[in-house]
Amino acid sequence: MSTARSFAPDTSSTYPDLLEYEWMIWHDIRLPTSPTDGPGRVDGDVASIFGHNANGAFIAMLQEQARLTTTPDANWRNVVQNEAVLSPGDSSAPQTRVNTALTQFRHLPFFAAYRWVSYSPARAVADLAVQDPSGHLYHFPATVVWIGDGWRTELPMAGAPSATPLSSLDGFDPLPGVPR
Repeated sequence: MSTARSFAPDTSSTYPDLLEYEWMIWHDIRLPTSPTDGPGRVDGDVASIFGHNANGAFIAMLQEQARLTTTPDANWRNVVQNEAVLSPGDSSAPQTRVNTALTQFRHLPFFAAYRWVSYSPARAVADLAVQDPSGHLYHFPATVVWIGDGWRTELPMAGAPSATPLSSLDGFDPLPGVPR
C-alpha cells in the first residue's frame, strides 16, 4: 500500500532534532520516521518524499542505507531508481547492484549514532555509527544529495568502502533506544 505526504522546503534548521523522530520497523530493521520530515511515501520497499532540510536528509540517509542494503535483488532495481545516484556528480541510478558500507554484515546492525560532517540544502554528509548484534561498533560516511524533488543516497561507482571498527561513540550523537 502506498501513502503520500509532501513537505515544504525548510532551510532554517541546521541539524536534526531527535525529539521529532519516531521509530518504525521495516523487515526487522529499526528506521527513523517523522510526521513532518518523512518519509512521506512508502510503497513496498521504496521510501521517498523527505523534508528538504537537515531532518529530512538525516531520515533519508538512514532509510535509504537500510533499504539499498537489504532489499532483495528482485526489488532492488525499483529501490535504487527512487533512492540512489552514482557519484560523483552523476544524477543517474546505478544499472547494477552496488554495495553499501553495510553490505558486509550478515544482519543489518542498529543505527547507533551520528556526527554531521556537512549540511546544505543540496548535499548532506554524516558519519554514521552502527552496532552489530554482538555489540561491536562500526562507522562509515554517508552522503545524500537533493536531486529534482528529493534526497538520494550517493553511491560510489565502485561500491562503498566497508564500515570500519569504532572503539566508542565519543564524538558522536547517540540515537535513542539503541541496545548497548
